[in-house]
Amino acid sequence: ADEAQKLQLLDILQFQVDEIKKVNLKIGENEALEEEKRRLNNIEKLSTLSDESYLLLYENEEAAISTLGKAAQRITELTEYESSFREYAESLQTAQAVLEDLAISVRDFRNRLEFSPERLDEIENRLAEISHLKRKYGGSVESVLEHFRESEERLKNIETFEERKKELRKKLQKARQDYLNIALELHDKRERAARKFEKEIEANLKAVALEKARFEVRIDAPNNLQDETAAAIKSFTAKGFDRIEFYFSANVGESVKPIAKVASGGEASRLMLILKTTAKLSEVEKAMVFDEIDAGIGGRVAEAVGLKLKELAKTQQVLCVTHQPQIASLADQHFLVEKETAKNRTNIGARELNENEKVEELARMLTGKEITATARQHAREMLQK
Repeated sequence: ADEAQKLQLLDILQFQVDEIKKVNLKIGENEALEEEKRRLNNIEKLSTLSDESYLLLYENEEAAISTLGKAAQRITELTEYESSFREYAESLQTAQAVLEDLAISVRDFRNRLEFSPERLDEIENRLAEISHLKRKYGGSVESVLEHFRESEERLKNIETFEERKKELRKKLQKARQDYLNIALELHDKRERAARKFEKEIEANLKAVALEKARFEVRIDAPNNLQDETAAAIKSFTAKGFDRIEFYFSANVGESVKPIAKVASGGEASRLMLILKTTAKLSEVEKAMVFDEIDAGIGGRVAEAVGLKLKELAKTQQVLCVTHQPQIASLADQHFLVEKETAKNRTNIGARELNENEKVEELARMLTGKEITATARQHAREMLQK
């Protein structure tokens, strides 16, 4: 059906192009033919008018040129006695020359006048052709010529469609193969980098009390890479065709699963911290919030977590909720979250601590409610690290 429609359209366009081309239209031709037609249809009247005009201008003693010449001669004589007439004398001489040129043009026009029935028929046939095209293709010679150009272009496009389609398909296949070559190379590099990254993450996880944790990077490529279907090409992106996902297991005997499905709040925070610091990701002017990152840890492990947080804070803002003095002591700013109950209502607020208050709060975190001088000294030492 599509092929039949295309052939039908080709026939229509070819007919229209041939029809207009055969007439060989020219801009302004229609007006020129109409004027010539009016002249031929009024040949007798034009002959009479031109004869009479020539007689009045030239061919008798009372003709305009003769009369004007006499007047010019008299005015010229006047200028000998009155110089103010000199300008008028010159104008009369100019007018006489113009009338002489006009008389010659009228005479020549009259001599050219000749009625030709054949030429009149030829003009009427030509005007009929032009009128037919104007009615059919827009009402003016300009619109007919515009339709001709558009039809020729459409005809050319349809006739060369298959050829252009083949050419575009070749270009698409080449672009697709070029993409696959680069994407496959990127896939291989990712596979090699993933193994190294896994080892680095697992080594760093040990420092934050996740000694038995396992971390995997899974890189999945589509199975239909050689297909030319839209579904296959849909997997192609500017970053390659790989689907990358991180898998994690915190404990021995547990199989690795996607991070979101297996990591607890504290484990997820520590894992995210290690991922960020190991990958050395920089997210300037962005903030990261870590809650319960110190769950189940303390001592040296808590200090290691704090140092990782401080490293991360060099490139972005880090907000950390912690109960560990080893972590709190490494912060650039320390806020204390306080809860107050008044009139059966509980209010929670946060305020920034000054240097002395930091010492007191760290000492409290170290010893509990009863703060000792030793705890204060220890707190000061922690802040000075």
